[in-house]
Amino acid sequence: MKCLPILAALAVLLCSRPSTAQPLDGDSNLAHTPVYNIAHFDVLPMAMGRVDFLQSGYALLFKYRDQSRTDRGLQSFRVLNSYDDYLNPLAQPHTIAFRFDVQNNPSLGGVCCVGSPIDDRQYRPVQSIGTPWPRAAMPPSSGPAAPLFVISYVEFQPQSNVESGQAQLMVYGTATRQGNATSLLNFTLLRQLERPNRYAILEIWNSQKNYDAWQKADATRTLLSNLEPLLESPLDHRLTTACGETFVANIGCTIQ
Repeated sequence: MKCLPILAALAVLLCSRPSTAQPLDGDSNLAHTPVYNIAHFDVLPMAMGRVDFLQSGYALLFKYRDQSRTDRGLQSFRVLNSYDDYLNPLAQPHTIAFRFDVQNNPSLGGVCCVGSPIDDRQYRPVQSIGTPWPRAAMPPSSGPAAPLFVISYVEFQPQSNVESGQAQLMVYGTATRQGNATSLLNFTLLRQLERPNRYAILEIWNSQKNYDAWQKADATRTLLSNLEPLLESPLDHRLTTACGETFVANIGCTIQ
């Protein structure tokens, strides 16, 4: 597994108190639980004049991370690399031209449209199993030994039994940890603040091989079968790697 040239990055921020290993759902706990902020954004794989967008974008991102370290309540700020599944189509000149046109089109007076704004979502933890998220990091590495960070989005139908779906996710989290004690560092279930029918699952695995194997396990198949009647849309899995500050051509961001 390589840290390849990327187009999308994710910043995962953890604020307030660190999560415990116990379920944290319920209004009585809200004042004492942390808030996770997951932000998605695209970095265009191109250069214009002397400006390398990837290199400059990462420099600005890590500057922002460093400046945020003294923010009150901030517990963790991780920069993750999305895999390059969409590298080829998004790198095409017509795609790049479209993205610029919808944000600043000279033919329309220099102002147009909406582009791709940063996607921010805030969550509170329901369950955290294993090493707490801020400390669940492996030694710096690259290649096949690099840890895998997985963010999965789960959206239940608003009219469905959302609490039943949440309970099944919690049972699955426990089973995932028990079945992968040496390969799964952390399994954290989050519930979106403004959309309580939406959840995010954060996982840290020691390798993609072990993660892929667990996706074929009976526990995973059973979960998907049980959740299907409750889901608004299929589960959305984002496979990422930890991102370092320096971008290297044809390799991607360095691991740190």
